[in-house]
Amino acid sequence: MTATSDFATRALAAFGAFAITAALLVASFATGPQVSSVVGVLA
Repeated sequence: MTATSDFATRALAAFGAFAITAALLVASFATGPQVSSVVGVLA
């Protein structure tokens, strides 16, 4: 159980760091004029 919970904790920490990084990237893109082109590519 301890190994599973330790793995889950590390996975959640890695996912949290990735989510924060993605949020910062999205915020930096949103401040620039290229956000419309990014949305156009995604859409």
